[in-house]
Amino acid sequence: AGEDGEVGEVGEVDELGNASGDQGGSLWQSVSVVGDAGVNHLGFYTCAWRPDGLAIATHGHSGALHVWNAVLPDSRGRCLGEDGETDDGRGESDANLVHFLPSGPCCCGHTGPVVDSSWSPDGSTLCTVSADQTCRLWGNPDGRCWREVGRPQVHGHDFSCVTFVSNDVYVSGSEEKVLRVFENSLTDERGARVRVKLPALGLSNVVCQDGAGTEEMEKEGATSAEGDFNNAHASITEEDLSQNTLWPEIRKLYGHGNDLHRVTADPKGRFVASSSRAQEPLSAAIIVWDTETWTEVARCAGHDLTVTCMDCMARDDGIDLLATVGRDRKLVVWERRKDASISNWRIRASKSKAHARVIWGCAWVKEEEDSPVSRRSTLITSARDGTISAWDVLDVPDGGENPGIHEDVLVKKAEIKMASSVMTVATRGPLIAAGLESGHVAILALREESRGECDPTRLVCELELLCTCGEEVRHAGAVRRVDFCPNGGAEGNRATLLSSVGDDGAVKFWRIP
Repeated sequence: AGEDGEVGEVGEVDELGNASGDQGGSLWQSVSVVGDAGVNHLGFYTCAWRPDGLAIATHGHSGALHVWNAVLPDSRGRCLGEDGETDDGRGESDANLVHFLPSGPCCCGHTGPVVDSSWSPDGSTLCTVSADQTCRLWGNPDGRCWREVGRPQVHGHDFSCVTFVSNDVYVSGSEEKVLRVFENSLTDERGARVRVKLPALGLSNVVCQDGAGTEEMEKEGATSAEGDFNNAHASITEEDLSQNTLWPEIRKLYGHGNDLHRVTADPKGRFVASSSRAQEPLSAAIIVWDTETWTEVARCAGHDLTVTCMDCMARDDGIDLLATVGRDRKLVVWERRKDASISNWRIRASKSKAHARVIWGCAWVKEEEDSPVSRRSTLITSARDGTISAWDVLDVPDGGENPGIHEDVLVKKAEIKMASSVMTVATRGPLIAAGLESGHVAILALREESRGECDPTRLVCELELLCTCGEEVRHAGAVRRVDFCPNGGAEGNRATLLSSVGDDGAVKFWRIP
C-alpha cells in the first residue's frame, strides 16, 4: 500500500521497507517516505536495511546508491536534523516513529558499457560517455578520490564518442548523424551561469532565456548550477547531478550520412576530426571542423571502411599530423604543412594491411627534444590480432600541392604480441598503456638505442611489457579506452595517472609507480 509504481524489492527488519518505480521508497503503512529522487530519476530497484535498522540503502535507475540515515525523536518527541534543528519541519512526532534525513552524497556510476572518454586539457576532469545514454564528468575536487562531479548531457541515443576541445567545451557523438557541441562558460546579463534544462520530449539541452522555464524547473526541484562545477561539489548529490549540472548545447554539426563513430580534437583546440560508420569509401571520409566557426572545412578520403580511431599531433615545427586507422586494416597519416590553411590536408603516408586483423587503436608518441633522428615522429597502433606496433613516420621534402605518397615514409620498427586483442592504446613519453579485450590494462615501454658509432640515426627499437593489472582489479569486459591524464590532475605526481573505461560500465583510475 502507498506505492504508485511497480514494487522492485522488499526487505524486513523491525518494520517493512520496499523499493518502487514511483521514484520513492516507503515503509509499510506509509510510516515514512524516505526517497524522492526528482523527475529525472526513473525509480529504485532494490533496498536493504542496515543491521541496526537505522539506515536504508537503495539502488536507482541512474546507477546511484542512495542511503538514508534514521533520526530518532528526543524525549520531547522532536526529530532533529544534522544541524540540530527540527528535521524538515516535522515538528512534534510520535516518539515510537523513526524519521529519516534526506539522502546525502551517494556512490554514482554508469549503468551500461562505457564506450569513450576524454581528459580536459588541464587534467582536472575526465569526460565519459556510455550506452546508458549519459555523459558524465569525473573530478577530484578535494584531492582524496575521483568521483562524479557533473552530468552535462543526458541523451536519447546510445553514445559512441566524445572529445574535449578546451576545459569548457566538448563535442560528443552518438547513434545519430549529428555531432553536438557543449560549452559550460555561458553566462547571463548578470554574469551568473545560465540555467539549463532538458525538455521532456527533446534531445537538446535548452537555455532558459529571461527567466523562462524557471517556475517549471523549480516545480521539478531543479536549481541553477552556478559556480565552478569541479570545485563546488565535494558533497554533490544524485539529485544535483541529474538536474543541476547540464551544459548548454551551442551547436549541431551536420555532415555525416551515417551514425557517428569517432571524434578527436587538435591538442591546441583549433579543429575537430570526426568519422562515421561506413561500408564504402564515400561514407568513410573524415570530416575536419573549424572550432572558431564550427563549420566543415575539409573531407579526407583515404579509407574504405569505418575509421575506428584517430589521433592528432601538433609538432613544434608547425606541422600538424592526423593518424587514422580503420576496419579496412589501413593506416593513413594526414599532414597539414606549416602556415597552410586548416582545410589544406594531404596524405603523407598510407599503409594497407598494416595489421593482420582490424586495427582498433592509434596514438602518437610526443617527439623528444634529444631524439637522435631529426624531425622524426613515432606512432603506436594496436589491432584485433593482439599486436602492438611502433612506426616511424619520416619527413619528406615539400613537393608542392600534390607531392604523392612516399612508400618509405612509414616504417615499422617494433612489434609485440599480447595475450588478447588490443582495443586501445595511449602514450606518455616512452610509456604505452594498452587496453585489452580480456579486460586487462597493460603498461609497456618503447626503448630505443643507438647502435651506430658513426651514424647515430641507426636505432634498435623494441617494445617491452612492463606489467599487466591483476585479475582482481581488471575490467569485467573489454577495455574501450585508456588515456593518460594531462598534467596528472589534482593529485600531483603528474606523469603517471591513467584512466580506463570498459564494457563493464566501470571507470577506473590507475596510479603507475
